[in-house]
Amino acid sequence: MSQPIVPEYPCAQKDLYSVIDTSWANFQLKLTNFTNFKGLYTAAYKTSALAAMAAAKAMPDDATRNAAAETLRVGLVKMGDICLLNFQTLKRYIETAFTDRDVWDIQFKAAGQQYYADAANKDWESMELLNQAAKNYIAVPANNTLLLGTAPNLNMPAAFQAALTLAATNFSAQYLAFKSAEETASATAAKINANNLCYRTLIGMLKDGQVIFANDEETKKMFVFSTLWDLINPPVAGIKGGVKVTGTNVPIVGATISIQKEGEVALDILTDDEGSYSHQVGAGKYTITVSANGYVSQSKMVDMKADGYKTFDFVMVAV
Repeated sequence: MSQPIVPEYPCAQKDLYSVIDTSWANFQLKLTNFTNFKGLYTAAYKTSALAAMAAAKAMPDDATRNAAAETLRVGLVKMGDICLLNFQTLKRYIETAFTDRDVWDIQFKAAGQQYYADAANKDWESMELLNQAAKNYIAVPANNTLLLGTAPNLNMPAAFQAALTLAATNFSAQYLAFKSAEETASATAAKINANNLCYRTLIGMLKDGQVIFANDEETKKMFVFSTLWDLINPPVAGIKGGVKVTGTNVPIVGATISIQKEGEVALDILTDDEGSYSHQVGAGKYTITVSANGYVSQSKMVDMKADGYKTFDFVMVAV
């Protein structure tokens, strides 16, 4: 069995493309050094690498491919609801056709009752089985005669069989299209493979750059993947949270959040309509003070590192 194709690049796809753009721009700045190191390094080599990235970028990503499947799924749910209603309607006709209540469960199962619960829970294979069983049941001449009834005790409308069959047929066609749209593995693999090829070409150039500029640390950094990645996505810190009234958890709108980094002037922001706040900050020690008219002010001292947002909630007591 062949192994699945997985990303070789240690970052998000969008970050890979950004690093590639930056790296080849740096390459262009030092083109003479690279050409002297290896004759293959020319302006055309860079152009080819960027063209390969553009081609990889142009391939549809998961969101684009999944949009088709999700659209079909919405239709599938609606069609499934029609099939479920048809089955429930068929059961009502069965109850009228078979006056002996003791045989109702037997008839229901013959019509597909055992598949109904799973079908109602969006198990589409079970829906297919339910539809097929219902079609088979209603097509049996003896069943059909009893279901239709005779005057003056007419029961199932003659058009119902055709309506049930049409709904089942429409569902099957939609389900087939849905499964086809969901099968994105080969397309996903093709895009990952194209990205991997771009990454390999990039890494080869970056490794050579590190050798070329081994004695020039500052220039060498221009050809280190992790360094370039950090420049594109610098680590950040941030604070967020909510301000509410003690006991009731009612949000306090317009409360002032004073954020003061050690040794710097404080910055004030206000809570929104839900009593929430958020603000990006740099690493360091901060004092967060919350104040609002009619409430006792509160302060917290926090030590922030560049490792994302941290939540600080405040519960205010009335003065």
